[in-house]
Amino acid sequence: MTQSSNDGDEISGELAFGCGENMGMLELAEKLAEFKRQNPKVTFRIYSAIADDIKFRLDQGILDFGLMSEPVEILHYDFVRIKTVEHWGILVRSDNPLAAKSSVTPQDLTTIPLYLPWRTTMRSEVSAWLSDCAEKITVAGTYNLPGNITHLVKLQNAAAITVEKIYCYNGLAFVPFEKANPMTSVLAWKKSANLSPTAKAFVDFFRK
Repeated sequence: MTQSSNDGDEISGELAFGCGENMGMLELAEKLAEFKRQNPKVTFRIYSAIADDIKFRLDQGILDFGLMSEPVEILHYDFVRIKTVEHWGILVRSDNPLAAKSSVTPQDLTTIPLYLPWRTTMRSEVSAWLSDCAEKITVAGTYNLPGNITHLVKLQNAAAITVEKIYCYNGLAFVPFEKANPMTSVLAWKKSANLSPTAKAFVDFFRK
């Protein structure tokens, strides 16, 4: 975590963010861009990771803030909930029959090899939605961030269970789960942290 300063009305320094790859990043990016316009001497360091890794780095003081998809344990953090609502679904090849559906059912996912999220809490959410079909699926493997797993999805004509992303992949389609609970994300920071003036300024800005 880089030192920062607030000399008079001028804010400077670096803010370090750990971010999951989710739709909430769009909302955070808009806030970062506006904060940068108001405070041009502030710089950002963005680290992409899953919530478990982000929480570790928050606790170690390596990161100032963490953008994490729920469900996530945030008892020991202060946080702001991101307004953006996200949806569970699958990434499949565009030529897969499931890509033509408006949504997929648990039964649909028994017909294709699946790559599951690495996080235990995420897999629990998926298992609850799959219900009785959870024992009938074929697990091809697990992953933390979806970028690299898309290569296997394409080559194996498999599917990756994920939340809707802020970007699209060439040759792949996202299909949402049918009747699944939406999810949100949080921007968190340590309660006990002695926040720098720049970090405090960003918290005040974001809360407004």
